[in-house]
Amino acid sequence: MPGGIYSKRYLERTSEGLVKELRGLKEEIKKVATNEIEGGEHQLEKVSEEIYDKWKKVNRSWTILVLHNELDMIGVSLTSIRVNIRIGEYNRAIDEIDRTIFWLEDIVDKERVAVRNIL
Repeated sequence: MPGGIYSKRYLERTSEGLVKELRGLKEEIKKVATNEIEGGEHQLEKVSEEIYDKWKKVNRSWTILVLHNELDMIGVSLTSIRVNIRIGEYNRAIDEIDRTIFWLEDIVDKERVAVRNIL
């Protein structure tokens, strides 16, 4: 059971970190898209690359804890975020961010030890 608790906490911690960064990226995209920030496109690309790099590290650990198809969906979505930022499709990038946040939070919810997960 202690291993299960450690795994659950690890999933929660890493998911929360990625979600926080994705929400920050989403806010920055909105600012760039509405011209609140001039010339922020390059910074958006850099941040999305950093998030993707963090995901690659997290993904290595998550592969033993989570179903692979869920991990694949997150990886594809993060790649789509990077591409959409690169080509200036900010609304699509925001949609992918929302989708990725949903999947990250859903994985943690599924792994929570609760009666509803046991029954």
